[in-house]
Amino acid sequence: MKKLGEGYYYNVYEIENSKVIKKVKSKIRMYIFILISNYFNLKNAKKEYNSALENLKSLSEKYKNILNSIKDKSILGNPEFIDDLNYYQDKIKVIKKINKFSDQEFEKTCLDFAKLIHILWSYKLSDSTFKLRNNYGYDKNGNLIIIDFDEIIFKKEEVKGQIENKFWLTRYFYKILSENKKEIFKRIMDAEINLENLNKYWID
Repeated sequence: MKKLGEGYYYNVYEIENSKVIKKVKSKIRMYIFILISNYFNLKNAKKEYNSALENLKSLSEKYKNILNSIKDKSILGNPEFIDDLNYYQDKIKVIKKINKFSDQEFEKTCLDFAKLIHILWSYKLSDSTFKLRNNYGYDKNGNLIIIDFDEIIFKKEEVKGQIENKFWLTRYFYKILSENKKEIFKRIMDAEINLENLNKYWID
């Protein structure tokens, strides 16, 4: 199997039928990845590693809650679980080189992003990371989906805090955008990701 990438918890491998398989990494591989991500800052890496291990313990239950909440599994890439943690998923085109998008392409992606967040809100869920460049991509039908759903949150109060602080402006992908794209992103997020729309889509 061809390795396509990795994150904190998973290695991702390409398989047949336009699918990938996500396999949980060993603890040592997880620590090495976190250490590199923290530029070999041992203190920060240890803290994140311990947090990752704690999250891993509850990940299976979290997945069950998410899958039970969402009827349209296509927005998650149609995950098919092999066991409690490892799963198959649709292969998609991950958004990576976002700064190479034309302004028109980028604006469409931002609007698709906001629409997907609204859909998640309608299920009383939200992505906690807003990592548009790494955690999202387009499926074969041209729909934007979220592929890393292990960091989804369930508490509306947490989402309110993110909105009030405009948390998405602290993300690395935003910081590396051109000034023009920053303005496009801020304009769309201000218009679509706000408390008014949160209450509209996330109905208690």
